[in-house]
Amino acid sequence: MTEPNPYQAPKTPLAGEAQSKNENQRELDWDKLIVLATFESSVEAHLLRNDLEAQGVEARIANETSTSIFGPTFAGPSSAFWIEVLVMKQDAEKALAIKTEFLAKTAGDDEQEIPEWKCHCGEVVDSGFAVCWSCEAEYQAPN
Repeated sequence: MTEPNPYQAPKTPLAGEAQSKNENQRELDWDKLIVLATFESSVEAHLLRNDLEAQGVEARIANETSTSIFGPTFAGPSSAFWIEVLVMKQDAEKALAIKTEFLAKTAGDDEQEIPEWKCHCGEVVDSGFAVCWSCEAEYQAPN
């Protein structure tokens, strides 16, 4: 089954969505979606979407399945597309505040200074590189 296009109104309800909407649920106007954030990782996109929805902002993920067109590489998955988090225009201000908070609390996760290190294969890898150029092993921080 193919993923629905997030930029067009779905012809049928998505899996897991109710067939009928009550007065507390609003129908998404797909023409009024904006891109709130882009990520290389679907994990980050889903974490942000979860934060948004936990605080009452509906969000969708776009381009998630198009990231695997080139397959994995030694440095991780390769992508020609960014994974997008979409929200309604009317929710943009609240969503931006949630995104700013999300980025602030996750900012230190990926920022690790990597010193020059010696790989298990014997090669010396320059500082800043997380993958050995010779055997493609990943840097392991000392405990």
